Amino acid sequence: MLLNDIIFYLYIFFVSACFGSFINVVIDRIISGKKMTMTERSHCCDCGHVLSFLDLIPILSYILLRGKCRYCKAKFGIDYLMVEILFAFIGLFLFFYYGLTSQFLLTYVLFILLYIIFQVDLKIMEIPIQCNIGILILAILNCVVFNNITFIDMILGAFSISGLLFIIYKVIPGSFGGGDIKLFFTAGAFLGLGNIILAFILSLVFCLIFIIVNKSKKNTQVAFGPYISLGVFISSIWGNMIIMNYLQLFGI
Repeated sequence: MLLNDIIFYLYIFFVSACFGSFINVVIDRIISGKKMTMTERSHCCDCGHVLSFLDLIPILSYILLRGKCRYCKAKFGIDYLMVEILFAFIGLFLFFYYGLTSQFLLTYVLFILLYIIFQVDLKIMEIPIQCNIGILILAILNCVVFNNITFIDMILGAFSISGLLFIIYKVIPGSFGGGDIKLFFTAGAFLGLGNIILAFILSLVFCLIFIIVNKSKKNTQVAFGPYISLGVFISSIWGNMIIMNYLQLFGI
């Protein structure tokens, strides 16, 4: 029985790493403005050689090839390996936390979409509309199919923070990006009222820490999407626990 469990955990680890490898490609295509096609094969960016299956095994290929192209020996960035490892461990963590349940699947897909938002907004200061649509679909599934949230809570979550930011945006143009407002709308629909407020507070804290640590200038534009993504992901897992402990702390 123990051997079967180990094999299954390794399977979860490997499949999750495969998602990380694929998301690396998706992010590169979004940033470069290229369209994803099913016929285009993965290739080395330096020599253009089409990579074989043995070159594309997540984590293992990078280690065996020592981070270099098999054909031209050009070095691959270690960030590719780090993303595959990150996705693998997030997949394992969520599986241990939720088990093989709908919440596991919803949260893992949410993580994938938030990670894409994190990287794309960080590099080109844009939040892909496709990711917001994806999160909205998750929110609908979360409410209608899996009944993890009430319809009223979904609506309140969707319009609470996004509505506030929209008003601020109208009063102070440029204070928030349209992508940030849309992200709070879709994430709020997924999380509900309490957790999206928590996600908003966390995102402000993370952003403030970044500004203080990096001593960013007042006029420097800061991508808010990465911090929203962190806040939303944390709230999606531990939000209810954090809110409950906070209320108990103050005897509410």
